Amino acid sequence: MLRWNDSSVRVAISGLLKFSNPLILEGALLFNAPEEPALRFYASNRIDALRDLPTDASHCPRTLTVMRERIEAIVGREGAFTVPKSIGYVVRCTASLKQLPID
Repeated sequence: MLRWNDSSVRVAISGLLKFSNPLILEGALLFNAPEEPALRFYASNRIDALRDLPTDASHCPRTLTVMRERIEAIVGREGAFTVPKSIGYVVRCTASLKQLPID
């Protein structure tokens, strides 16, 4: 899987888009009590990131029960459940440096 923070990906994108700069915005989703929003987030996509995913979704109820317990324990211990989140984007400069107003 290619990731934005891999230097080879940055070079490839920069080569494709002249005068571009791929950037990464590092952040996090912060969930504090109650745990329902964190569970909804988990159920929206991460719940299906299993190696041997059943085709009938039978893993969902069992997995959500386990995750609820884990999230409750983390919130009780740390005060919040944090999910690191990176967003990659490309900024393209359409003007040459000579055209930019520089003070």
